[in-house]
Amino acid sequence: LDLRFHRFNEKGEFEEEFRWDLKGQYSPEYYSQRAVDIIRSHDKSRDKPFFLYLAYQNAHSPTQVAQHYIDKYSSHFRYKDEQIFAGMVSAMDEGIGNITAAIRDSGLEEDTIVIFTSDNGGSVQLKDTQTHNFTSSNYPFRGGKESVYEGGIRTPSLVWAPSRVIPGKETSSMIHVTDWLPT
Repeated sequence: LDLRFHRFNEKGEFEEEFRWDLKGQYSPEYYSQRAVDIIRSHDKSRDKPFFLYLAYQNAHSPTQVAQHYIDKYSSHFRYKDEQIFAGMVSAMDEGIGNITAAIRDSGLEEDTIVIFTSDNGGSVQLKDTQTHNFTSSNYPFRGGKESVYEGGIRTPSLVWAPSRVIPGKETSSMIHVTDWLPT
């Protein structure tokens, strides 16, 4: 894992930090821990907001995951590709759980908005190397990633904002990822 951080320092100057020493680390675990560290180190007494953007690569190719995630699914799925994919989703789920726990533990829950979204539907062109089944299903929608059919452009999203959003509220309104910010 090679990593580049971008941030503004205390003087408002843009900085980059390169990390070349992360070889052998599974990036979703590293990114999640880095996000947790940023949240925990935030000085709440200064009443200064911050923005954290985290884009996991799970579940994109290359399909790779740390062995301990594969081990969790060795008795649940027959094929290695399925075990790897399930592990990738679990790694992301674990990371999101750790991040939301850090938000709660830091007392930032009431002042935080978490948006979880996807850029496209699952790829229906790729086939599992062992089963030759498609790796994704966007049922009941037609198409998938790289198509303009609903299976390619319609994805679920969620907003977690305890002080701003009514729990359990659902909408079927169409929204584009760019609509999350004022236009």
